[in-house]
Amino acid sequence: MRQFTSLSYDDEKGSWLYRLEIYCYRLKDGEVDQLVPLLEEKGFILSSIDGDSLRGEIVKEQFPDIVKVRKELSNEGFSWSRDAKRIKLPVEE
Repeated sequence: MRQFTSLSYDDEKGSWLYRLEIYCYRLKDGEVDQLVPLLEEKGFILSSIDGDSLRGEIVKEQFPDIVKVRKELSNEGFSWSRDAKRIKLPVEE
């Protein structure tokens, strides 16, 4: 399973930082080795990697950059977890 688990934002020092978290588990043989370079190339920081699962996150300053990464990963079989935490975007002035 390849899932998005959280989309959040932080107002840090006057600029928004958007964070997309993923969790992949019950991966087939070789999938971890395939996903690690794909995710790192996109800028993900992987916090946990083992034989059949991995976790990671990416942080971007621009929301459209997060949307682009999410769409690219959707084409790679990622979908929203049923229990995913998603944000309501702030009204930017």
